[in-house]
Amino acid sequence: MSIPIALVDTTFSGKNISSAVSVYEYVATANVAIRVQVRLTGVTGSADYVAHLTLNDGDAQSDDAIGPRTTYAAADNEHSFWFATLGNLDLISGDVVNVMVLGQADDTNESGSIRIFTDDYLQPTVASRTLDVSANGEAGIDWANIGSPETVVNLTGTSVLNATEIEIATTAIQLDLDNPDQYKATVTNLDVAVSSRAATGEAATAVATLNNFDPANDQVIVGTNNDKEGYFLSITGTNDIADAVWDELKASHVIPDSFGDYLDTEVSGVGGGTPATVAAAVWNSLKASYVIPDTFGDYLDTEVSGVGGGTAAALADAVWDEVLSGHETGGTAGRAVGRLGSGAITTVSIVAQSGDVETYRGDSYLNVDGRRIEWTDASADWPTLTGTATIAVEIGGDVSFIGVIIVASGDGKEVGVELTAIQSATIPQGKLPFAVRATLTNGSVITLLEGTWTSKKKLVIGS
Repeated sequence: MSIPIALVDTTFSGKNISSAVSVYEYVATANVAIRVQVRLTGVTGSADYVAHLTLNDGDAQSDDAIGPRTTYAAADNEHSFWFATLGNLDLISGDVVNVMVLGQADDTNESGSIRIFTDDYLQPTVASRTLDVSANGEAGIDWANIGSPETVVNLTGTSVLNATEIEIATTAIQLDLDNPDQYKATVTNLDVAVSSRAATGEAATAVATLNNFDPANDQVIVGTNNDKEGYFLSITGTNDIADAVWDELKASHVIPDSFGDYLDTEVSGVGGGTPATVAAAVWNSLKASYVIPDTFGDYLDTEVSGVGGGTAAALADAVWDEVLSGHETGGTAGRAVGRLGSGAITTVSIVAQSGDVETYRGDSYLNVDGRRIEWTDASADWPTLTGTATIAVEIGGDVSFIGVIIVASGDGKEVGVELTAIQSATIPQGKLPFAVRATLTNGSVITLLEGTWTSKKKLVIGS
């Protein structure tokens, strides 16, 4: 049986095959028989393609065509294909073979693959010798046709039993198998034999070591022990195991009914397992149950109890003495209190409880001055204003300003608008209808509120 061996497995590209052209050249480096496979890719197709081989036998005169030529009829829209195998060509070392391909007029820059095979046969290690094959076709030693059958061969060290000797040996083995009791030795005075050996050498050393062993202090290395009673871990070992347990990744322990699975289920199920319910369970836990020193419960109790002395009066003082500049989050009590004016004069809010607005033409209404015009969703009717939502404040049908989102979601959503002195002066004097509208991320336009905008003329002293 021959075994195919790939001599060449490569590709080619940039070939103009509109006329017959060599896409690969092979030079034989030894006497060999070859077969060639050719593949084209990305060609025009829908026509006949031809492949053949040429041979230059070293006479340096010409490359002669070798038949037969192989034609492949490419179907419509078929642009890649293999030709039938070319060759079974016997070559002498130095022969040059070119693989020729002819395509269509538009095939001027084409690519493909080349594979060249030969066959490997079972061969003798000495030239000119052949493998002996019997008349019936078996390969191997033919006893009737052995070279030099009378030559004396030294088989020293090689034993070959004849049939009689094999039969005798087999019978003896069977007798042994049928009589296992013959191998049962009578063991007597074993303790004496062992004791006599324990007086010297390694056994004596082992006995001395055992006599000096202190179970309270000496280390014992146990290979395998199924009885764990009486063993305990040192404090260091216990701490290491505890650290390893708590640092273990939860995802690695999900086998049903295991302690890892049980702990995961129990912890995830506390209060329903949501952040809000777990937080509620933490803060509603009785303080008196968590007093172990250096635990988080003990630490939190100590720290909170130490704030202002821990009395109601001290905590109240701490609240009312808090600097308001650090509490600017929209919708919070701190922000609302911080916006309250100070002094001995009576002020009127820019935005009334109803949402109506009163401004003076030419005044500035900026957040930096604490005068930004703001509206709060007290009824919780507004949609969420996250993402790319925008706010527009439209006044009297002729004036419009771009607003800002202060609190985008949750209770107390809040929007507002800042006006420069120039912008407020553009609002016509008088009572005008206005609306605050939001354009959501999805393009929906939502009217958040409507009301009356009163634009007053600013009093000019001395006019």
